[in-house]
Amino acid sequence: MSTYYFYTDLESPFKCRRVHAMLEGKLPLTNPSRFNDPFDSRLVSKPDFTDAEARKYLDWELKRSLIFPEENPIYVALEKKREEIFSRWTAFSVSEINGSLLMWAHYGAQHKGICLELEYDEAKKTNTALFEKIRYATPYPRDIRVSLNQDLDSASLETLLLTKSIDWHYEREWRFAIQDAPSEVDFPGDHKFDGIIDSPFKVTGVCYGFRAEDGSHLDFRGVPENMLQYTKIAVVGRIAERTDISVNQNTKWYRI
Repeated sequence: MSTYYFYTDLESPFKCRRVHAMLEGKLPLTNPSRFNDPFDSRLVSKPDFTDAEARKYLDWELKRSLIFPEENPIYVALEKKREEIFSRWTAFSVSEINGSLLMWAHYGAQHKGICLELEYDEAKKTNTALFEKIRYATPYPRDIRVSLNQDLDSASLETLLLTKSIDWHYEREWRFAIQDAPSEVDFPGDHKFDGIIDSPFKVTGVCYGFRAEDGSHLDFRGVPENMLQYTKIAVVGRIAERTDISVNQNTKWYRI
């Protein structure tokens, strides 16, 4: 088994729910369309089709009024094909390191958030999933041929899913991706998980950021004033209850 890390804040009900799910042995997943890097998992390659084929693929006569005339139909077709390819995939990202000041700043709400220590169990990975180290490159992959009438081969798909700009190399990211994971359907709010499965990651430790409060200021006896406070109390309380994980709030995980 190997150890990885997940940086986050607890400043929204969605993020609190995500951490709580992980503490309960579930893995919340995100569709590539929601990645914070808009060029991540994007088809910027040379298409294996003509302008005329793109127009036919897009049913141009019906849709031309919905598309700006100056837009290249090949670009629009690539975008549509990308949606088709990645609509069945969801992902979850972790880092090799726990002491990155940049990660604490960017994902940990300026060091007010938390970092989860996760133990990965390879035996729990299904055949429809992959877990690989991100490849950092510049520029993004451009040598993949994309056809309109067939899916990408597995090697090309993995290249797109697992390649990011060299600018992100400090994250030391590993990405877990799975095809056809069941989506969350029973949550009444707007921020459903794109996918959720039994997690191959076990939470073994939690570190509160350098500026974070450990939750002792939250009044567990009173009535929460809003959804954020309610979900934050639920998460902090669950962490406090877990006797099988280590909890830190110091500079142990910091490179200073």
